[in-house]
Amino acid sequence: MSEFRDTVSVELKAHVTLTQARMAMKKAIALLDGSLKDQFSILWDYVHEIDKTNPGTSIYMKFTDNEMPNMPYRFQRVYLCFAACKEAFKVGCRRIVGVDGCWLKGPMYGNQLLTAVGLDANNNIFPVAYAVVERETKETWSWF
Repeated sequence: MSEFRDTVSVELKAHVTLTQARMAMKKAIALLDGSLKDQFSILWDYVHEIDKTNPGTSIYMKFTDNEMPNMPYRFQRVYLCFAACKEAFKVGCRRIVGVDGCWLKGPMYGNQLLTAVGLDANNNIFPVAYAVVERETKETWSWF
């Protein structure tokens, strides 16, 4: 962040505070990537496109009731296992599956990525499935 502030100060010859630099970066990222709300609004398009172009892919989404009455459901979690990964795991991987979870950084604070991976014949990690869940609990692991 300070590099960005220094660059603006030198190139534009303007005094920029760290807070102003943070706000400008957030706005720039929102312009480039879209807002988080926009991303979730196209989630169904993403799911339908994957389903259309990858027959046999497993996709499951779970939603919760919205706290605000008469509003649509809210996204809670998503699971994805591509058909090609399923078939390749059956044919070319050892019958051992490793699972792990990690925190996702960004505006979705608290969400986690759960993954299932295998080992191929060359001892390389092979992705089998993944899920984005609200937190790592027994219930989310069971769902995964």
